[in-house]
Amino acid sequence: MNLTTVDDPVQRKFLPSFLRGVAEENKLVTSPNFVVTQALVALLADKGARLRPNYDKTDVEKRGLIAHLYTHPSYNPTAVGPLELANALAACCLSSRLSSGHRQWAAQQLVRTLAAHDRDNQSRPQTFADMAGDLRKCSSVKLEAHQSRVITCGWCSRKGLLATSGNDGTVRVWSVTQNQYTLQLTCVFNRTAGSPEEGGQCLGSPGDPSLSPLVWSVTGKYLAAAMEKLVNIWQVNGGKGLLDVQPHWVSALAWPEGEAVSLWCGEPKDVLLVGRMDGSLGLIEVRDACTMHRTELDHCYRKDVSVIHIAWYSEDRPFAVGYADGKLLIGTKEPLEKGAVVVIDAHKESITSIKWDPTGQMLLTCAKEDVVKLWSSPGSGSSPGAGWTCLQSLPHPAQVNGVAWCGLTGHGARPLNMLATCCQNGLVSVWTVPQDASAFPESPSSGSEPRRDNEPKAKRKQQQSSSRRVEGAVCVFQLKGHITPVRTVVFSPDGLALVSGGVGGLMNIWSLRDGSVLQTVIAGSGAIQNIVWIPDVGVAVCSNRSKDVLVVNCSTDFMSSHQVLATCRTALKKQGVVGLNMAPCMRAFLERLPVMLQEQYSYEKPHVVCGEQLVHSPYMQCLASLAVGLHLDQLLCSPPVPPHLRLCPLEPATCTWSPGEWAWLDCFSTTVKAAEALARGNTFPEAFAVPDLEPVPKEEMVLLMDNSTWGSGMDEQIMSWATSRPEDWHLGGKCDVFLWGAGRHGQLAEAGRNILVPTTAPSFSQAQQVDRHHQSNVFIKTFFLHQLISQSAVQKPSLKPQTASNAGVEARWLGKTP
Repeated sequence: MNLTTVDDPVQRKFLPSFLRGVAEENKLVTSPNFVVTQALVALLADKGARLRPNYDKTDVEKRGLIAHLYTHPSYNPTAVGPLELANALAACCLSSRLSSGHRQWAAQQLVRTLAAHDRDNQSRPQTFADMAGDLRKCSSVKLEAHQSRVITCGWCSRKGLLATSGNDGTVRVWSVTQNQYTLQLTCVFNRTAGSPEEGGQCLGSPGDPSLSPLVWSVTGKYLAAAMEKLVNIWQVNGGKGLLDVQPHWVSALAWPEGEAVSLWCGEPKDVLLVGRMDGSLGLIEVRDACTMHRTELDHCYRKDVSVIHIAWYSEDRPFAVGYADGKLLIGTKEPLEKGAVVVIDAHKESITSIKWDPTGQMLLTCAKEDVVKLWSSPGSGSSPGAGWTCLQSLPHPAQVNGVAWCGLTGHGARPLNMLATCCQNGLVSVWTVPQDASAFPESPSSGSEPRRDNEPKAKRKQQQSSSRRVEGAVCVFQLKGHITPVRTVVFSPDGLALVSGGVGGLMNIWSLRDGSVLQTVIAGSGAIQNIVWIPDVGVAVCSNRSKDVLVVNCSTDFMSSHQVLATCRTALKKQGVVGLNMAPCMRAFLERLPVMLQEQYSYEKPHVVCGEQLVHSPYMQCLASLAVGLHLDQLLCSPPVPPHLRLCPLEPATCTWSPGEWAWLDCFSTTVKAAEALARGNTFPEAFAVPDLEPVPKEEMVLLMDNSTWGSGMDEQIMSWATSRPEDWHLGGKCDVFLWGAGRHGQLAEAGRNILVPTTAPSFSQAQQVDRHHQSNVFIKTFFLHQLISQSAVQKPSLKPQTASNAGVEARWLGKTP
């Protein structure tokens, strides 16, 4: 006998809970075969179905996974497999052949399946790289660049050209667009009579491939590269290159990054700064296509200390030079005044990289250690060597290998910049940095004044509290997608993506909207040397064991169209749900979830607003629960801007995002997360705080948003109060309560009409209506939770109080007892 077909209420109460729920939710389904299927699915969903079947290594090897990941501790073969149950339920939700009742049942079971797996899963992934092929792959093209291995590449935004240098002694210039890749120019290194003919074996400096510079001039007119003691400068539009023989091996080259704002000496010139391994600096001025002049900067010479890196923002500003002994030199091309050159003891180890921020006011230094430092430049009225201070040191868990600034500058009252760092342990970090030097915390290294004993205590306390409010650089993302050292990081031109590459040829493209992986590419077997971002095309990657340059067509349109799947994949992987590459229906369901959600909301909204339907359908509630559980609310309810521009006003001309389209989902998400914070004693979400006209100090806001002070002991006191004095909790009893609402949608209690602010009432009898089930022994947390959900319904008529059965579904999805 099929137990789910029992109609006798007396017999039905002896059924298991999951069978009773199935039978009650599907009274319209009359097919006995489908009822059996429903019972089986409910059993698997509620009891936590195993979503990780046996792993077929041979099948995955055919998909192109790199072999060395199999033996790594973070790669668990048993965690790779299809989501049979979730995939089948997703197919039912997408099917147009099933009735609405069947699709609603499938959506409910899908929520329960994922919730049960999240509840039973205890493991968390160590890397989010897409090695299994969960995401849609973008196309890529290999440029047959050189006859020997590629060393480095560089992009010229002014001309829209890509330059690559190879160990065959050539530099090649490419025109790269969305549909065309053409070789524009091949530049061959000029040699003197005494230099060896086998130029390919001598390109660059010995020992470190990073000492093989290839740089574009700011105008895009010239391209410079170095080989041993030779500096070659080519004119991009053709002609024979210029050759300059240096007194020692060349280790660094730098053109000014931007055009000078003002030069008292006249028109700007194309000047190239050359650093050498003996510690000397030279300045090459290119006068025309045939002549150039070199000047030795003797005032910047440091004997027998190799120059590692040079950063020069513009010709009218000082340049920065990093050395192998950890020293940092700030100097100018002409020693016109005293103090024009200053040497700073910046790091203990050799400096590996120096980067100016987009404004040219802040300098970022990186060395072979686990700390990067931010330095402030002096004001325009002071000498170049005066006032240089370390604003902040950013500690990391391992040695930092590379740094990068985002080219977009912040604006507004408190403008921010953004930078990224990559470490030897595979960690990639993204930071927001204030543009104003006064927004950094004071420290002895930043030139803070000593404390005076005769200062009043109140004044010192005020200064200490104000210094605590200053944050400085803040880490917004810690991206874990590499298990090998990361060598380089680069921001996209719009600041919405970050690409990282490291040892083993693994490259990840990250979304900076939520920190999810958008694409994982294996560029080759060797380490990735250099990555450049090509606007409207993607990224160009150089690997140290390849003759080719890989161009990955990960354009802005591709990334925005695949952002939803990347966000859902990251949320599922954090909960231990893997194997989307073998669940095509589940993947298609996740990609279409925002469209399905908005279509269903638009369909149901008129019926709810006019009062024909009190609450939204369970199907709509399940879709909304899935969107919040998969963190799609953070993606859909916020504009597509980089982290450091989130507080800046949007530009209507460039932003197509509409804040009202998903306002109802934002309200629903805030309500659900606030309810979860109440149930778990966690911090309230940021959206729970109503913006005030006056800014609130951060330490006070943290105290206000903290919900952990309400413990179980207070719950016991409330229940003891309700037990010992029940008359306080009955209608007419004396008990101060807060009531509000607008008398709609069956709220728990109201204190009149249009009372949107909580108002004190002497008892529950002041309410216009009270739910019968809550007339006595009302638990104070439950009361507040119902008021919170009801208030959301008042503000957004599209959100209604949950039914009891579906409230349990959402509660389990959030990981708490309903």
